[in-house]
Amino acid sequence: MTPREFDRIVRKFGMEVSEGGNHRRARFYYRGEYIFSTLRSRRPREFSGHKVREQLGLTPAQLRDAIRCTFSLDDYIVLLREKGLI
Repeated sequence: MTPREFDRIVRKFGMEVSEGGNHRRARFYYRGEYIFSTLRSRRPREFSGHKVREQLGLTPAQLRDAIRCTFSLDDYIVLLREKGLI
């Protein structure tokens, strides 16, 4: 996963981003309630998206679809409801 792909997903899911130290943290809120967060290094290099994928609760295919813009925020909300996270 590239930093640009991470940022694309964060924007698509409307996550709140903060910079701190060596990492960029993204927090997901639903209707004002904090649900979870994920982070990535601020280094401009490619990284394994495995941990980010797990923290977002996505399968590898869903992560690819989110990067390609075929998995929308509405799809993500449905997924989180099915998992009982919201």
